Amino acid sequence: MTNFSARMGILLALVGILLVTTAGVIGQALPSDGEIRYIGREPYGFYALDVDHGVSLRLARLTPDLVTNFYFQWSPDGRFASAQLITTGEQMVLSTETGDTQWLGVVSPSWFSDGAGTYFHARMAWDTPSRVYVANAAGSAWRALTPDDGVNYFEPEAAPDDRTIAFLSSESNLYSMRTDGSALKLLFDADATLHFPRWSPDGRQLSVVQRTTTGSNIYLMNADGSSLRLLVSLTSYIYFCEWSPQGGDLLILSGNGEYRLQVNIIDSVTSEIRTALRSVSTFSSMPNWSPDGRYIYATGVLEGAQNDRDTFIYAANAQQNSQIVEQSFIEWSPDGQRIAYVDAANANHEQICIRYVEDAAPSRCLSVVRGASSLRWLP
Repeated sequence: MTNFSARMGILLALVGILLVTTAGVIGQALPSDGEIRYIGREPYGFYALDVDHGVSLRLARLTPDLVTNFYFQWSPDGRFASAQLITTGEQMVLSTETGDTQWLGVVSPSWFSDGAGTYFHARMAWDTPSRVYVANAAGSAWRALTPDDGVNYFEPEAAPDDRTIAFLSSESNLYSMRTDGSALKLLFDADATLHFPRWSPDGRQLSVVQRTTTGSNIYLMNADGSSLRLLVSLTSYIYFCEWSPQGGDLLILSGNGEYRLQVNIIDSVTSEIRTALRSVSTFSSMPNWSPDGRYIYATGVLEGAQNDRDTFIYAANAQQNSQIVEQSFIEWSPDGQRIAYVDAANANHEQICIRYVEDAAPSRCLSVVRGASSLRWLP
């Protein structure tokens, strides 16, 4: 039983609520619909919302300064969150269940898929090259993977099995290495700056973006660097690239340095490019895939949207209807069937609302503490 489930069980027992499943079984230990973790302001803290029963439990206290001045990102299992100071970019890792903190400096940590550890690139001092590190889930016990040879190593990306990390160098090279520091391998020796190394969901392929003087190229290769091929060559710059959760397609955000940007879907086999979204001015959040890969979504001043607080959900296979959600930030259910968002229309009664993607209205709304933000839906 998770720490949250145990504490929630105690809370419900104290208020005399019986946990009854739809089949009428009393005393179910784990909620069938999971939990939504979020940050609340009254009082300040990390919270867990039992989606089945609509009860919120504060897991750890937060200070007003933290909630007001930092951006938050959750670990995959919700046990930790990174917090980035808006003014300087410095980051820390916090335990969402105890509130313990670990300062990292100007570092952007990523978690391995199982949430058991982190990886990132960092400089030990401003006049030293950056290296790739791994650490525990709390952001401590750093261990350098790349050599201290005067070369900058950056943009690490873990393979789906968490055993290998791909990363770039200031010499325009793409490398891979085992997470124990062994098996360093040069995958691609490019003649121009590289960005966004990304593993396919099955870990068999890597994509990487090459920035040229006239635009961008996307290359594909096998995980060992073999069978390198040019997928597409664009006359625009690529600012984001991500594989579909099912593989097969790549999602990119591109533009020519102007406010107008567009989101494209690229078939990794045929190189076919489909334009999904165009912005009127800019995006306020990066586009991404839904967990099941059926939809892509982005927030911003988009063609067809009413304002910069709208999130546009686009059917990736064009077989469902695309739609606009009048919310700035949404969170997907783990199965990709529903979305959750904060409804703060009534200042005295804030709610997290849940709706099926194809529906126009929420199926239910659950009361939460005021100032709810940064949602993370866990199984």
